[in-house]
Amino acid sequence: MIVRNHKTDAQLIVAVRSGLTFRAACRHVGVSRTAFHGWRRSDPIFAARLDAARAQALALKAQAAACLWASEAA
Repeated sequence: MIVRNHKTDAQLIVAVRSGLTFRAACRHVGVSRTAFHGWRRSDPIFAARLDAARAQALALKAQAAACLWASEAA
């Protein structure tokens, strides 16, 4: 079982920021989804950091899609 610490938090946030889903990020870091969601529920700051990382990943994906779409339309 993985113990929650700053390193685990950082690994999860980087994984989510890179575009992984919460499920895939947990698998990548080796954290159970149950533990992850428990940490998320019990720590609003951690939850906010994860939400911000997910928003960043989605914004980057949208930006890349818009660039691709614009280049194909030209």
